[in-house]
Amino acid sequence: MKRILATMLIMLMLGGCASLNFAKHRQVSQARVRVAESLLAQDDTQDALLELKKAEGENPDDAEVHYFMAETYRRLGKTDKSIEHINKAIRYAHLLGLDRPGLKSEALNTKGAILAEQGENEAAIKAFEEALTDELYATPEYTYYNLGNVYLNQSKKDEALNCFKKALSSNSHYAPAWRAIASIQYSQENYDAALVSLQHAVLEYPDYIEAHLELADLARKLGKWSLAKEHYQAVVKLDPQNNGGMRSVAEEGLANLYE
Repeated sequence: MKRILATMLIMLMLGGCASLNFAKHRQVSQARVRVAESLLAQDDTQDALLELKKAEGENPDDAEVHYFMAETYRRLGKTDKSIEHINKAIRYAHLLGLDRPGLKSEALNTKGAILAEQGENEAAIKAFEEALTDELYATPEYTYYNLGNVYLNQSKKDEALNCFKKALSSNSHYAPAWRAIASIQYSQENYDAALVSLQHAVLEYPDYIEAHLELADLARKLGKWSLAKEHYQAVVKLDPQNNGGMRSVAEEGLANLYE
């Protein structure tokens, strides 16, 4: 009995030391992750990757390091590397505890998105569904939206619509879900409802150029000339250099508005 108690005590001490050691290294790796995150926001993937590799060397069990490495490799088109690191983020997420709640779900959402991009729909659905099981996940609307798009790719409109509605139940201000619902309503020739959904989309996100253009086209189709004009003009304003080619489409729509 004494030997068992002594063994348990040693294990507890080693566990405590490991936790302290992880916390110490986490301070260093977290600082590098914040730098890498800033670099990714500037689309500087190479320097971001360099910072993250340094962070991985200092703390290989930091799930957040692997999460951003997965995103970086995803942007670089290296899918295998991205999956490798997102799996590590999922595996190590519990070590962060309440320091980074919901990270496992964020990683599962990213994994699902990567799999969906590869056409692995069933595996993507499984990842998305697992992501939605964590009550500490702060942004489930992203996962519901992604899941809805997978169902759309499978021509399962009812399931997709249900997911988009759940995204809005989670966050009624999530503009992409409003636009996605509008696309289904339009395909069902429910044009008035689609118009309302697109109006919600641009209300929540005034710079949503794609939604403005779709709203303008639909308003024109329904003979709502002033509404169409308003949103064609919004597109012209949002794309002054015609970088996305949408300004040209909007100007053509304005020119032919009353035909």
